[in-house]
Amino acid sequence: MKRHAVYATASMLLLVVAVARLTRDSTDDGAPSAAAGSGSVPDARVRAFWEAYREATRRRTTGDLEGAAKAYARALELNPQHEDALYYLGNVSLELGRFPEAAAAWERVVQVNPRSSRAHSRLGDLHVCVEPGAPVDLARAEAEFRRALDINQEETGPLLHLAEIALARDRWAAAKGFLDAVIRTNGESVEAHVLKGYAAWRRDDLREAAALFARAVELARPREPALGGPGEGDTRRGMAPLVSRPARCGALRSAVTDLAAFSGFDSRARMDAHYRRLGLVLEELRRR
Repeated sequence: MKRHAVYATASMLLLVVAVARLTRDSTDDGAPSAAAGSGSVPDARVRAFWEAYREATRRRTTGDLEGAAKAYARALELNPQHEDALYYLGNVSLELGRFPEAAAAWERVVQVNPRSSRAHSRLGDLHVCVEPGAPVDLARAEAEFRRALDINQEETGPLLHLAEIALARDRWAAAKGFLDAVIRTNGESVEAHVLKGYAAWRRDDLREAAALFARAVELARPREPALGGPGEGDTRRGMAPLVSRPARCGALRSAVTDLAAFSGFDSRARMDAHYRRLGLVLEELRRR
C-alpha cells in the first residue's frame, strides 16, 4: 500500500511539472504576455504625450503659434484632461484669433478643475475683447472675474477687470470700490490709478483726475533694474523674456497703460486725450 501511495504521489508531481512547462512554452513564443502588454501601452502613451507637450511649449515660447496649437492638440488626444495643455491651447487659440476654440479649451479646464482661477480669468478676458468676432458679453465676463476672485482673493487682476466693467456701465461707486481694493493691495498699480483718474475725469473732478493721472505716469516710468540683477521678464540668466506679451484683445489694456509718450504730467490736453481714448474703448464694450 505504501509503495502504491509513493507511485501515485510521484505521478501527480510529474503531471504538475508538465502542465507548468506547457503553460510557460505557450507564452514564450516572442509575443508579450498579457501582464507585460498592459504596462507597455500606457507607458508609450505617456511618453508620446510628454513629447508632444514639450514640442508645444517650445513652439509657443518661440512664437510658432500654429505649430504649438497642433502639438497641444496631439498631446490632448493622448491625455484629454491635462489642465496645462488645455489652458495653453486656449491662450494660443486666442492669439490666433480662434475665439470659439479658446473658449472651448478654457471651459474644459473649468470642467477638469472648477477652482482654476486662471481659466475663469481668461474666459472673462475673452468676453471683454472688442476685436471683430470676439464674443463680448459683459454679464458673462463679470461672472467669470467674480468667480476667479472668489477662488483667489490675492490676485488683483480680476478686481481691475471688474472695475473696467463697472466703468463701462457707468457704475462709478462700484468701480471706485474695486480700485480702492487694488490700491490697498498694490499701491503702485498703474492701471488702478489710471482707471480711478478716468472715473474722476468723467465726474468732472479734474483736480483728482490730474493728481491720479500724474501718479500713474510716475509709476509707469521705466526703472533701472537692481545692479547685477535681471530685469522683469528676463530668464534666470538675464538673456531674454520667456514668453512674449499677448497681442490679441489688448485694446482696453493698452488704452489704460500706454503711458510711454508721457515724460511727466505736463498738460491737461494730454490727459484729456488719453482719457478720451480709454472712454472710446469702454463705449465700444457698452455698445456691443
